[in-house]
Amino acid sequence: MVIDFSSHVIPPGSSGIFKRTWLHEEGQEDPEIRIKLMDKYGVDVQVVHLSAAHLSGLDAREAARACRISNDYVEKLVSAHPDRFVGCGILSILDVESALDELDRVVGDLGFRCVTLGTHQGDVALDSEELHPLYERIVRLGVPIFLHPVDWGGYRLASEGSGAHAMSTFGWPFDTSLAVWRLIVGGVIDRFPALKLVTHHLGGMLAFHYRRAEFRFNRYYGGRGRSFRDYLANVYADTALDGGSVADLMAAYSVFGPRRMLFGSDWPYIDASLSIKGNMDAIRAMPVPEEERDLILHGNAEELLRMRG
Repeated sequence: MVIDFSSHVIPPGSSGIFKRTWLHEEGQEDPEIRIKLMDKYGVDVQVVHLSAAHLSGLDAREAARACRISNDYVEKLVSAHPDRFVGCGILSILDVESALDELDRVVGDLGFRCVTLGTHQGDVALDSEELHPLYERIVRLGVPIFLHPVDWGGYRLASEGSGAHAMSTFGWPFDTSLAVWRLIVGGVIDRFPALKLVTHHLGGMLAFHYRRAEFRFNRYYGGRGRSFRDYLANVYADTALDGGSVADLMAAYSVFGPRRMLFGSDWPYIDASLSIKGNMDAIRAMPVPEEERDLILHGNAEELLRMRG
């Protein structure tokens, strides 16, 4: 069995909703095309959700509306094919009261099994105290948070001229790592120890700069009585790498271990031959026991999303 934890969906006719769009493969809005693609590459279930990057540039009211429209469309996919799709609702953190209402709707009414948050939104960071009521309710509902990176401002060299595509290439992994760092050192995980955080793109920089992060954490926050690795027990990493790389997967394996890695494709933003097949091939080429490979391909997702009967 294979579960794709990070397959994105863009509501049809949404060009007037979002201020930013990204290139993607055609047919993503057609569930029959999705299912044919899943069958072609051996994916049994997709966890479907809007990329938080689409909320970039929207104010609180616009973002809340975009979330509702996206979540309604995801619900249609799940209702039509409940054996093939699992809903992951997106929430805007610009208005906590609105986010709480939408959280109750998508989990309580629509039956979604996780929620997506941007790694930041506008000037709101994930360790902002105003978000504590949201985390408290997420923990009470028992759903994981999928962290999706977004653009960050103030560094024009990463967005202009020859640096035009550097933000999603290098900036997003930084933003993911920064979000996890702030959730740790900002006390959010201490206050809500049951939080489950799934990071996109293999944890950003966490696996590849783990020793440096651990050293700096010990230098500045070592008196807390908990290690950096201990905090990372709350953090999972999907395998969306724009294709397969056994070396990268093994770097993440050394940090997250077999029980906190999840197959994720990032389709439809990356060609399926890379995002699905290449990714899956690399997982199957990892020099790990078969039972650990099964955890990455489906077992961890089943447990995290409470899909087991």
